[in-house]
Amino acid sequence: MKINNSKIVLIAQSSNILISLNSEKGYSAKLYRDLACTNCYMSRVLEKFRKAGLITIEKKGRTKSVEMTEKGKRITNHLKKIVRLIK
Repeated sequence: MKINNSKIVLIAQSSNILISLNSEKGYSAKLYRDLACTNCYMSRVLEKFRKAGLITIEKKGRTKSVEMTEKGKRITNHLKKIVRLIK
């Protein structure tokens, strides 16, 4: 399978989102500001994570509270190990 540079960047961004979520419950607006990505991109990624069972999203008025599931925490722990090996 051929992977181009743009796919690697997207994988890295998604990994950063998961790792950021693993440390604490967050809000999608804070995540996209902290990680310097657009709200639209963040929403798409979070929805994919939700469908995969990695996070739960709870709407509170106009805000979205995002929390990792146990499955998401396990996967994120593996991602952290990979990141440490690469550095």
